[in-house]
Amino acid sequence: GGALLVKVVLTNRGGGHMVPTGSPLRRLHLEVRVNSADGKSYQQDRVYRRTVADAQGREIQREHQVFMLAAKEVADTRLKPEEQRVENFSFPVPRGVSATVRALLWYYYSPLAQIEQQKKVNFFALAQYAPAEAQQGK
Repeated sequence: GGALLVKVVLTNRGGGHMVPTGSPLRRLHLEVRVNSADGKSYQQDRVYRRTVADAQGREIQREHQVFMLAAKEVADTRLKPEEQRVENFSFPVPRGVSATVRALLWYYYSPLAQIEQQKKVNFFALAQYAPAEAQQGK
């Protein structure tokens, strides 16, 4: 058994507003990837966004409909100004196996763009080696 525990801390420092802001279609996407020395790969994600729906409760996913049809907010997982959010992840990496952990934070500012580079920008990427002795048992 065993598990690799990963903690990511996100802080909206100096923004002065919710992040992401603007259109509800904008979102932050946190990807945590683990590649273990035994050849296995894992990924877990968190998404931060504001979700709106029409009067019938259907989620709105088109930019031109957001401002005309949005009747209610369904969810809001954005980061508040100066908020620090701690995200914990657990990956089934066996005890005694080393791994590389990579965290990427993507900002989707134009999710309906035709070209991938116009859809998103990488806010940051961090890679960390997790030696076998850093594993936590379960």
